[in-house]
Amino acid sequence: MNSQTDLQPPEPPRIAAWLLRLHTPADAEESILGDLLEEFSGLAVAPGRGFARSWYWRQTLKTIADAFGNALRAAPWLLLVTVVGGFWSIGFATRSSLHAMQVLLDAHRVYELKPDAYLFWMKFPMEMGRVIMCSVIGALVAFAAKRIEMVAVTILALVQIVLFLAGAAALIAGGRDWLHWFLVMLPWNGLSFLATLAGGAIVRTGRSRASARPSAASS
Repeated sequence: MNSQTDLQPPEPPRIAAWLLRLHTPADAEESILGDLLEEFSGLAVAPGRGFARSWYWRQTLKTIADAFGNALRAAPWLLLVTVVGGFWSIGFATRSSLHAMQVLLDAHRVYELKPDAYLFWMKFPMEMGRVIMCSVIGALVAFAAKRIEMVAVTILALVQIVLFLAGAAALIAGGRDWLHWFLVMLPWNGLSFLATLAGGAIVRTGRSRASARPSAASS
């Protein structure tokens, strides 16, 4: 006797399907996912669900790689402008907020009255503000880079990580104490990376739902 699980229709890996939705153009999303789901269902019956899930993940990674390649070929200038503009915006917002906080604290001579509070407000709130700003700018980059939202946002997030690692390498080359700086800044840079991706994912998901409404209404 087949178990209840065996009687249920096979479902592809949810994370893989979600990644596919993020990296495929909104107007081609349903057709691409529909074709992969049909193939996945057939493989789940014959070779088995384990093989089908592995196959689905391979197709997901291949589709994402193709999305990056297509974006670089079809819209290189759009990618360049959005990524550079996003990175500049993050740096400008971070520097501006840091300067504003420093002016406020210095005006009240907090560094003399409460040095511990001065160091706290000059460091951690600024880092948290940068994380929030990364999510906002990630959303703006995705909004500007229509059809290649997650490609542009992912490149922007990776640029931040590369520059963070380059900073660590520069400290090592200069013979400075890099380990403490690296351990302190690693969580914040990781959060900034994730926040940038999250902002782009929100915009891309919203466009996906908006494009699905007309077809759902017509059916």
